[in-house]
Amino acid sequence: TLTMSTTRTAARHIAALLSGVGLGYIVALSRLRWRRRRQLNAEWTRADFVALFCNPKMPRSFGMRPLSFGQDMKFIMRTLPRYLLHVEPAASLYTARRALVQNRPRIVVFSGHTSHVGQSPHLCFETPDGRYDPVVTSQILIAMLLSLDRRSSSPPSDLSAAVEAHLQAQQAAGLEMAHCSRAWMERAALEFATTSERASSSPSAERSLTSTGSERSLLRGLLPLPADGSAASEAEPLLALSRLACIVLNSCCSLEIGEMLVRALPRVALVCWSTLTEDTAARAFLVGFMNKMVELDAAPSPVAPKCLRLYLWAGAGRDASSGLDLVKSAFKAGCAAFTADGYAFGDPNNFLHPSGHPHWREPEFKTCPHCSPPVQGQVVLLLASGGGVERIYGG
Repeated sequence: TLTMSTTRTAARHIAALLSGVGLGYIVALSRLRWRRRRQLNAEWTRADFVALFCNPKMPRSFGMRPLSFGQDMKFIMRTLPRYLLHVEPAASLYTARRALVQNRPRIVVFSGHTSHVGQSPHLCFETPDGRYDPVVTSQILIAMLLSLDRRSSSPPSDLSAAVEAHLQAQQAAGLEMAHCSRAWMERAALEFATTSERASSSPSAERSLTSTGSERSLLRGLLPLPADGSAASEAEPLLALSRLACIVLNSCCSLEIGEMLVRALPRVALVCWSTLTEDTAARAFLVGFMNKMVELDAAPSPVAPKCLRLYLWAGAGRDASSGLDLVKSAFKAGCAAFTADGYAFGDPNNFLHPSGHPHWREPEFKTCPHCSPPVQGQVVLLLASGGGVERIYGG
């Protein structure tokens, strides 16, 4: 196949020279091939899954223990092929934003604590030095996400300014840290400055994000590309969520946060836990969910290799309903894996001892049903529906 392709290319070059078109034709064709190769490399090197792990040092008044993420990271890295996964450990708002801009993921997984201290519940992100970041409220997180989505309405100006100021502060703190990787932070700072300038240069930025018909046709026949130009090679911030289909909040009592995110991003499905959740049970669900998401289609593809079949759903050759159907199937598969491992859906709070009970200090997991509840948590799939949020409970 390679020999035939080379022969045909040489024949076209010779024909062009003989017809009088000359060197200009060869140069134009070479540029076209270089652009095609660049777009292919940019598309295939992006991870479809971005996993954010946050385990900050929490204030004692919160009463939260550190999470054991070693097992979670091991299982998710063994479940997903390496080329599909980007893991962001000790994620701050700054590094989370960078991971989204660089990868344009289809699935985002957040693993960490949920805090109910303050006006509204929020996910617990880290500061550059590993401490709990109280600035990142749910409103700040949503404003950051909306700033990366050109199909959504812009966040309020005061929240946009707060996000920008906090990102700048985290960048400055990271550059000043003695143990920080200086080269990585300087490169990240340059990317942040470049992408921020592109995002603010409206309306020319909007025009630059839309691919022309000829650019979209470069990969036609090998890999169908979305019409919104998400295959562009540059790290455009307004395209960071162009491929996003699902967010997974692997965090206890995150239902309210999940509903806020779905209202802000109505085209995105969201999976969360509405109750306390046992770590091993949540891990069993997540592994089943991920296994289904990367499951290969049964029908063979004449143009795409098997390792790239995931690119054919959710905005890259199929409509949004197909991507939603896959998320629903993955949700059912995660629930099946949850129950197959011996776990049961329900609210553990209904079985726990009241506050002040002696078993809180010295639990008896083997003999006391209140110390070891018969249910391990309740997972929920959230979907936008008619201006509201539809809840689909696991089990």
